[in-house]
Amino acid sequence: MRLVRHPNIVELKEVMATKQKIFVMEYVKGGELFAKVANGKLKKDVARKSFQQLIRAVDFYHSCGVFHRDLKPENLLLDENENLKDKPALFRSFYKWLKSGGRVLISDYCKKAGPASEEFAAYIKQRGYDLHDVEAYGQMLRDAGFNEVISEDRTEQFMKVLQEELDIVEKERESFIQEFSEQDYNDIVGGWKAKLIRSSSGEQRWGLFIAKKN
Repeated sequence: MRLVRHPNIVELKEVMATKQKIFVMEYVKGGELFAKVANGKLKKDVARKSFQQLIRAVDFYHSCGVFHRDLKPENLLLDENENLKDKPALFRSFYKWLKSGGRVLISDYCKKAGPASEEFAAYIKQRGYDLHDVEAYGQMLRDAGFNEVISEDRTEQFMKVLQEELDIVEKERESFIQEFSEQDYNDIVGGWKAKLIRSSSGEQRWGLFIAKKN
């Protein structure tokens, strides 16, 4: 994957040699193409540019002997200039580097199935997140070649842990502000409370994924 260099493909920056390999990928700020499409039709010039970039990226993959099995708006990322990037390459890289019998365990933010609300879509864009529903996330791992894929929605557990952490921070408010600042306190507490609201409404989910390479 480190040999695959193309302006419209997410770049692998580094592989850290630890007991469990850490893969450092290019940060893609613009979010999913799906979020753009869900808010209405693209302008013709934007759609034309995205399609041309997609064709160039796929053609380059094919020239390297790599074939993409799940092209859809949820799997296409945009940088800050709305140029396309490709996330599933990361999962194919995991599969390639693992030995037979190796497993991956991933926990990640997810979203509910279907289009996000206008407010949540704006949050996703602002954060630069690439969110998928739990089932779609698991399917991306299968498409990358993994077997025995387990996809679990752990949102209830996530909310419980987050609420416990929030209670601790609020209890230690004064000491926290003395060590850091009131702005830091407000940012953290406000952010966690917003996550709890989004998770309670079903918009934001938390997924746990386990997959094996046979």
